Amino acid sequence: FLMGFLLSGVMSDYKESEKIPGEMAAALSAIYVECAGVLDYKKDEAARNGMVLLQSLAEDMHRWFYRKVRTKELLSSIRNLNNVFFQMENALPPPLIARLKNEMTNLVRLVIRTDAIRDTSFTSSGYLIAGSVTLRNTVNGRANRSPPASSMLRFKPASRARTITTTYGMFQAVCAMR
Repeated sequence: FLMGFLLSGVMSDYKESEKIPGEMAAALSAIYVECAGVLDYKKDEAARNGMVLLQSLAEDMHRWFYRKVRTKELLSSIRNLNNVFFQMENALPPPLIARLKNEMTNLVRLVIRTDAIRDTSFTSSGYLIAGSVTLRNTVNGRANRSPPASSMLRFKPASRARTITTTYGMFQAVCAMR
């Protein structure tokens, strides 16, 4: 039951983490396309600044995925888009500005979610749970054995002690990996 619960949580985070980079790219692209449109039709210099900022933001995001940029720095870069949006307010209608700010908020949300998934270690907790369940089952005599082996071990305490010692050693090795 516990392993199923653990695996279901890991699988949902894994599936979500596959989608997140695409969603980030789509949000950056949407903002970039709007800035390019404003630059083409309105000749607004703030749009050019926004496009330059988006290019550096995309590079920062790429480096952030490889842990070369801290999350705080990346979030600060994303929030700098707000200054560009304020400068473009005269060139764009309010609903479009709201859409751009919404995309910026989505980027912030996705970065925070990715950071949470990235910093969560599921493997070591999975090994710890598996090792502790195995140890508990072995100590309590609930380990899955064939009936002949089970009845033989009942009458050979030294053999059962070896099984428990080996399981405990495996458990210690798993804990040391953490």
